[in-house]
Amino acid sequence: SVRLDLDGWRRALPAGVDLTAYRVIEDALDAARANDAGEAEVFVRYRPRELQLQVTDDRADGDSGQLAGLRDRVGLYGGHLRAERIESGRFRVRATLPLEEES
Repeated sequence: SVRLDLDGWRRALPAGVDLTAYRVIEDALDAARANDAGEAEVFVRYRPRELQLQVTDDRADGDSGQLAGLRDRVGLYGGHLRAERIESGRFRVRATLPLEEES
């Protein structure tokens, strides 16, 4: 199962940033499924100057190897991606993509 949580004012994103955000979430969920996760949480936060993405799942095994190609894609837009096992034992993928401030 997947839970989605949105925060902030949703707005139109530049096409490249929008596609990159989609791919981050898609690939993180694919990796969770491939590693037998039973549940995942997706958080999307719209901030004035950045889009924040986070996918957390309960996979027992697996690492961030499947997500290595995303770092380059996110970096193309000046963003950052981090994938890691966190203290709770869950696995988390975080990405931030810079945005121009709304006028």
